[in-house]
Amino acid sequence: HPLFAMASRASRPAIQRLLHEQAPDLIVSVHPLAQTMTVPALTRLAEPPPFATVVTDLISAHPLWFDPTVRRCYVASKESWDLAQSRGLQSSQLRQFGLPIRPEFVAPSPNRTSLRARLGLAPDLPLVLIAGGGDGIGPLEVTAHAVSRALAKPGGPRGQVVVICGHNDGLQQTLTAAHWPLPVRNLGFVDNMAEWMQAADCLITKAGPGTIAEAMACGLPLILSSYIPGQEEENVSYVVQNGLGTYQWAPDAISAQVLAWFGSAKDERIAAGERARRCAHPDAAREIVADLAGLIKE
Repeated sequence: HPLFAMASRASRPAIQRLLHEQAPDLIVSVHPLAQTMTVPALTRLAEPPPFATVVTDLISAHPLWFDPTVRRCYVASKESWDLAQSRGLQSSQLRQFGLPIRPEFVAPSPNRTSLRARLGLAPDLPLVLIAGGGDGIGPLEVTAHAVSRALAKPGGPRGQVVVICGHNDGLQQTLTAAHWPLPVRNLGFVDNMAEWMQAADCLITKAGPGTIAEAMACGLPLILSSYIPGQEEENVSYVVQNGLGTYQWAPDAISAQVLAWFGSAKDERIAAGERARRCAHPDAAREIVADLAGLIKE
């Protein structure tokens, strides 16, 4: 596209200066725009270092991810592999290891009851985790209220709720000031997301690829409540078709799904979690790094 060609030409001198200063042995891109800006600058070097792309989308991916001149391109799924080949990459350039996630999501899950107690939760109450990414986006407030009403049926609470608001401080303050009919914890940005996932019985979130990969590694059933059109749309189909969870956009439908999973459809929830763990690629980060090290040796 002419706009990207202009941006590439404009950024080339600065990128070439950086390459001369740092003299890297390897360049790894984790953002689609990096190929557009960096690969053309490498062509001006006498001995350019190998350039590799780690595609951080799960199923669908923007064409800018795929430059046929890169040494290696890492994809997370067969669908993404096919997209790469349609953009001119060869099988010899491609590796499919899954999405890289942090090591704490890969570690064996501790006892859920003791973990809840350590996190200050009711040890014996099933836990619903609601998250909207680092920025706390989506209908978290209305969803949290709908789920809490559904679980607070006569006879005592059937569960507890934790809402991760991320950097959305206003939402966290609003939720903290609200009245809740059962135990609800409202948190801001957390650096121990793996523990909250391992303590939960199901996760309500948008269809972000990283969150899905982390939940799969934790064996956590998913209720997807929203998605970014195009980029995340196919992630919904992946989760539903593989039986890893469900897609419900209306808060009342989400709360009804949680109530069923904590009651008559408990076996369905457990089976979804087991399928999620089987479909996970917990060692993707290590496998990608090992292959990258091989590029340097070459």
